[in-house]
Amino acid sequence: MNRLTLEELLTESESEYLDFKRQYHQNTAKLIHDILCLANSHSKKNKYIVFGIDDYKNVVGIENDANRKKLSQISDLIKNSNFNHNPNIDLYTEKKDNHEVDILVIADVSDKPYFLIKQKKEGHAIINAGTVYTRNADRNVSSLETATDSEIERMYKERFGLDKTVNERMHEYLQNPEKWSKGHLHSGAECIYYTQFPEFTFAISNFDGDHEQFDESWATKNPDSKAYKTRYFLMYHLTVLKNLFVISCDGGRYLTVMPEPYRREGSKVNSYYYINNSLAHLANNLLQHHELDLPTKLRYGSFAIFDSADVARVEFDQDYNLTKTKYTHHFFDEDKSKFDVIKNNNLL
Repeated sequence: MNRLTLEELLTESESEYLDFKRQYHQNTAKLIHDILCLANSHSKKNKYIVFGIDDYKNVVGIENDANRKKLSQISDLIKNSNFNHNPNIDLYTEKKDNHEVDILVIADVSDKPYFLIKQKKEGHAIINAGTVYTRNADRNVSSLETATDSEIERMYKERFGLDKTVNERMHEYLQNPEKWSKGHLHSGAECIYYTQFPEFTFAISNFDGDHEQFDESWATKNPDSKAYKTRYFLMYHLTVLKNLFVISCDGGRYLTVMPEPYRREGSKVNSYYYINNSLAHLANNLLQHHELDLPTKLRYGSFAIFDSADVARVEFDQDYNLTKTKYTHHFFDEDKSKFDVIKNNNLL
């Protein structure tokens, strides 16, 4: 779970995702109420309760707080409070100005709304079963109120992904390849579809012009040198969200989404990669997950994965200048009129 530092949190004001507390709650029902409010807030960031900071953001510390709690204690409190499902939390301590400050993090995930399925009461504090609380700006909905109908609707839309564009939903669904299944479109074209929402598909084109021979060296240096390029579509119903090419290597024994090429300036050396978490990278993971029964794999291994094209350029250039110690490179030998593969400084 990502964490903001205390210094970062102190630069901000209280908000939908940030609440400063001078000390821990004496009443555990009030702590649960604060957790519910933050967990249900509209902010797309992780939520924070910072213990040991007063209303003026002075550091007062909690090292002498008799109500101070460990992560295990807060986790047990949540577990025993009968949440409809438990939020993902973390607790860590930072030191500042000779004081200790505890920071409780509530992960922002699409499980809203959170509520209790059984009433919790401690002293005069009551949290009613089934009541949805939330936080707007720096104000919690009180235990005597409830979130509005539109706020609760928004939470359920977030849970089911209905607050996202179709492109955002496609990107999210591709991150779970095990939730996809093989099938066919009404046209007869093969596809892989998202099981819960089968209108999202990764489908092969059934047009003859979208299937042709492919001659890149990394695809043809296999026991069977035949390789083909076929257009695939990431689709929502009949709308094409993204065109991709899938390369069939080794006579159809290995399929891979075409990687990004990088050519070193002033040379005949090519290197290939994916951008991490891009549609091409995720679609390739999906393809590999559902093609495990193919008898062979790409002879020279999988492609490197980088966070951006700029990072790929720097990494490839450094690697090549260090005599090709890590990545695979493809070199066109003009004298021999053929491609060679260079891996770990070995010519293959």
